[in-house]
Amino acid sequence: MDKRKMGCGQRGDARGGEVMKAALLVKWSTPVPGREQAAIAYGREVDGFWGKKSAEGLCTEPKWFWAPTGENLWFVEGEYDALLGILATPESQKLLVKGPILSQGFGYGLCMVGREEMFGPYEETLKELKIN
Repeated sequence: MDKRKMGCGQRGDARGGEVMKAALLVKWSTPVPGREQAAIAYGREVDGFWGKKSAEGLCTEPKWFWAPTGENLWFVEGEYDALLGILATPESQKLLVKGPILSQGFGYGLCMVGREEMFGPYEETLKELKIN
């Protein structure tokens, strides 16, 4: 897999630090009753939008997970700043507004990726605060 597409490059970010890997996670359960066809069209629209961003090298291709009896989810991975920038675009905002109109249980989050990215700062903060 092309590491540039995963946001795993060795270059630093614009601030001179390490590039932070992230994932955009989106969840939903079932379509809103009566909006099933619109929900399917919406899913294809989302997949096309993020597929285009992947082709531009800004993130991975969307990966979809379907659960027959619960929450469904899809995600893309990339550099935190790149995903944040995409989320701030009018096109992305429109897709985020459509989500809960068409899908029940809709939610999303931009998450940092990695164990050390979570544990490291937490442990450092505990040490600074002298909390055992």
